Amino acid sequence: MARQLRALLEFAERPNVRLWVVPMELGGNIGFNSSFYVLNFVRDKTVVFLENKESSVYIEDDRMIDLFRNHAAKLGKAALDPAASAARIATIRKEHERE
Repeated sequence: MARQLRALLEFAERPNVRLWVVPMELGGNIGFNSSFYVLNFVRDKTVVFLENKESSVYIEDDRMIDLFRNHAAKLGKAALDPAASAARIATIRKEHERE
């Protein structure tokens, strides 16, 4: 676990990566049942990509894309900023290094 958390912190140092942590004490279930990606293309239409064990789906319907954008915005409001997120991850990593 400590190595995985260290890797997250290393990735967060990259200029094209932002680490946002939603603390469990804010409800824990504010997130999603599965992950998704909102892919914004400069010269093309925005697409949402959903992936699970059995399949993957690209969503192109604007109403559905707005649903995912709104949910992501809700998560963004609940999340710690990137600096506080990195500090939280670093603290948890130290706890796991002691084990």
